[in-house]
Amino acid sequence: MLDPEPGTQFLTALHAARQPAAPASAPACQALTNRDHPHTGHPLASPVMPVAQPRPATLVARERAALVALLHERGPDATTCRPDWQARDLIADLMARERTPPGGPLAGLLRHASHAERSSGRPSFDDLVAQLARGPQFRGAPLNPEVDRLLNTAEVFTCHEDLRRARDPWQARTFRSDDEAELGSVLQRTARVALAGCPVGMVCVTPDGRSRRLHRGRHRHTGDVRAHGAASEVLWWCAGRGRVAEIDWDGSAGALAAVFAHVAGAPAA
Repeated sequence: MLDPEPGTQFLTALHAARQPAAPASAPACQALTNRDHPHTGHPLASPVMPVAQPRPATLVARERAALVALLHERGPDATTCRPDWQARDLIADLMARERTPPGGPLAGLLRHASHAERSSGRPSFDDLVAQLARGPQFRGAPLNPEVDRLLNTAEVFTCHEDLRRARDPWQARTFRSDDEAELGSVLQRTARVALAGCPVGMVCVTPDGRSRRLHRGRHRHTGDVRAHGAASEVLWWCAGRGRVAEIDWDGSAGALAAVFAHVAGAPAA
């Protein structure tokens, strides 16, 4: 005899589930399987659904947690890769960025606050680190993880490296493939701003041999500058930290000089 249709199986199981359970004096039933109804033992149309696994933390969330731990370890007076900046300045600037919508009326004021204002302002270093640990907020609620990823990955990654690379010995990190791919996308957006108006084009060549065009210059006769390195390293360079970025450069002397002059903090040609 043919098995009933799946829809008939489901209706049969549903009808059986509504029947009263067997009395306590009834003999013990055979051990139930994950395809048996918990009361009747009738087979269900589909297996029990697995418990949903927690969503993995985003790259920006993991970078933020690592930065918090490093800030606690090194303290407010720790040096950074930015000249004349200490950890207290770094965290104050980062929190001003995370708490200010891009292009908001106070963005320029907060992002260009003087060294003295950042050092003497409130809240304290410990309060700022605690705010960073809680993650970005919007109207009193945690920011959506996808919005956080789009807005803050570059800033948090750069601040983490600013503090991490300021003390020897340090090594460039190796990221897992999905994180490196995400940093490549962040690099594309960051380079669009960092290289805007640069007369020379630039291409990033990653260790796997793939090329990613970051900028198309106006002066085609000079040729492109090619940056050979991981996307994370070129992103670090675009943030103006060229002196401690592990990149091999290829291009004419004139093209390299133009690119290095355009990005603040880049090494001299």
